[in-house]
Amino acid sequence: MLQHRLNDGRKILEATIAEVPAADSIPSRDSIIAEVKALEETREGALLQLKEWEVVESQAKARDMVGSMEREYEAAQKFANSLSTTVDALAGPIKASVMKRAEMPLPGLEYREGAFYVGGVSVDNLSSSLSLKLAVNVARKLAKKTKLICIDGAEQLDEESYKALHQEISGDGFVYWVSKVGAPFQAGAGDRIIAMEGGKASVQQ
Repeated sequence: MLQHRLNDGRKILEATIAEVPAADSIPSRDSIIAEVKALEETREGALLQLKEWEVVESQAKARDMVGSMEREYEAAQKFANSLSTTVDALAGPIKASVMKRAEMPLPGLEYREGAFYVGGVSVDNLSSSLSLKLAVNVARKLAKKTKLICIDGAEQLDEESYKALHQEISGDGFVYWVSKVGAPFQAGAGDRIIAMEGGKASVQQ
């Protein structure tokens, strides 16, 4: 029995010894340190390469963004140029062509050289009577079927101008509301004047 156990023990020992590598096959301490150092250098190189790639990628994204902005700017510039061309055309020959075909509210009113003229005189330089006539005729065109026109600020008219206004609008089929601060004008034929004072109204016909 004892001999049998000794034999089993010897076999186990021999098998264990066989599994242990020979001394010359075990790496030396220096070779292990060198291998570890090489691995560290490889790791540092990989990290450095990764950083370089990140820089390159960032630059590429920046270039793409700048390129996209440049393309958007060029598109916007083309659109702006097309609008300028359209505006110039509308303000120039197209507008002139339209104005030539337009029905003017006052005989002698014309559009040329970018401005309106009445009898060759710019509307900015018209006499008070012609300005009044022009304003009334424009109001008639805008009122169309409404047949109701309100004239505010009549206190700016003197008696003569008011008479000219009365003559201009008399019997034209429109109803006029003429507002004035101060003393009322003398009522003419067909006029109805409502005077407001202290919150009370008085009618003069």
